[in-house]
Amino acid sequence: MKRLFKVLAWLLGGLVSLLVVAVIVVPLLFDPNDHKDRIAAEIESRTGLPVRIEGDIGLTLFPWLGVTLGAVELGQAPGFEGDTFARLGAMQVRVKLLPLLSQQLEMDTVTIDGLRLDLARNADGSVNWQPVLDAAQVPAGAPAGDGGPPPVAVLAVGGLELTDAAVRWRDAVAREEYTVSDLALSTGALDLSKPVPVSLSFAVAGGRPAVDGRVTLDAGI
Repeated sequence: MKRLFKVLAWLLGGLVSLLVVAVIVVPLLFDPNDHKDRIAAEIESRTGLPVRIEGDIGLTLFPWLGVTLGAVELGQAPGFEGDTFARLGAMQVRVKLLPLLSQQLEMDTVTIDGLRLDLARNADGSVNWQPVLDAAQVPAGAPAGDGGPPPVAVLAVGGLELTDAAVRWRDAVAREEYTVSDLALSTGALDLSKPVPVSLSFAVAGGRPAVDGRVTLDAGI
């Protein structure tokens, strides 16, 4: 279970990073709904995974540069069971426009609803979320504009609100499977200089020996 939650933290960061780059940077001067194929192609070129953008894309420019997304689906990595790796019901990401001029990324609370993740590790140790993590990273020493987002001097995130999420975890190495459902996560502002308030709840089933129960947590991390 500890490994599962580490993976979730890495993966949420990677997915949000990819969507911010692909949806905010590409279609600033256009109606983004006219460019769904281009946005999907941008994400697919970074991950190698097929992408379907089913819902509408909303865009605001000032004082918040913001994007709202409807349903988005990311296909499964080659060599893994199933057709869908991730599906998103809706998401909103907003950043303050003026601080971007001085390379400061000040984000509002990121809201994500209806996230579905199918995480898997094959018997050879390979994992199906690796393409997303690889795509979200910029190689050390890579110049700005070399296929990655511009460098950021200051990063501030107002928090994360995750509702109605579910995760399936299949591990062929440990020969176990878990299902996490009704997952809700709420945090305060993500500030590395002080504790972050976190509220978390979810139902979990599976494993060896089998578990079936509900977890709730309110803490400062």
